[in-house]
Amino acid sequence: MIRDQHFEETATAYVLGALSPEETAAFEKEMALMSFEQRAFIKEMMEASMLIGLDTPSVPIPVGMKQRVLGKANVSTTSNWWAIAAMLLFIVTVGLGIVMNRQQTVIEQQQVRLQQVEDELAAKEALLAVLGGRDVHLVTLDNQQNAPGGYANLIWDGESGQAMMRLAALPKAPTGKTYQLWILTSGNPISAGVFSVSESTSETFLLLQDLALHNQLDINGFAVSIEPEGGVPQPTGEIILVGLTSA
Repeated sequence: MIRDQHFEETATAYVLGALSPEETAAFEKEMALMSFEQRAFIKEMMEASMLIGLDTPSVPIPVGMKQRVLGKANVSTTSNWWAIAAMLLFIVTVGLGIVMNRQQTVIEQQQVRLQQVEDELAAKEALLAVLGGRDVHLVTLDNQQNAPGGYANLIWDGESGQAMMRLAALPKAPTGKTYQLWILTSGNPISAGVFSVSESTSETFLLLQDLALHNQLDINGFAVSIEPEGGVPQPTGEIILVGLTSA
């Protein structure tokens, strides 16, 4: 019989109770179509796992099971003992692999969440620093007609030039494109940098340092456009958000 490694690993995970409810239901549904050898393999895995204590502790080993498993081998034949040992080793190896993979997944999820928390804390600290200024301004950038959606709030301290922008419900930029923030002045718009948003969050916070380089009295508003990756010297793409300062 040709070995099916995928089947053996899935069957072992089933025996160990390591499949999800959906995977378990699908596997049990397929049992009716399995070959005699496949069903025999599952039975042997169940008997072996119970023999070495990998099953639920509250479920006792059925009377005579140990003898049946050992009886599958001729005790006088060393090769059969090796076959049983190999079976038990296979179960333990697959079981450990499943546990380690799940632990790795949990660790990676925790690392992602930790990074999100650190980013959120950094954004809040930056926002508090801006709000602590003596010349604080707030501008709301509204969605323009036929734009993809979203809006933004930009808070900046006219004295220090520090600014924080909060973007909400803004979709991810098209492939090969980026968002670019512009400072609207009495002359040509001035780029305040490019940025991107993630599909995994509904809010994005950006700390802006470039405003300190410009004459605060000449800031008439802000705008966001969709531009080629890397940005451009002057707006060329669609303007999607615009907000004007108070007169």
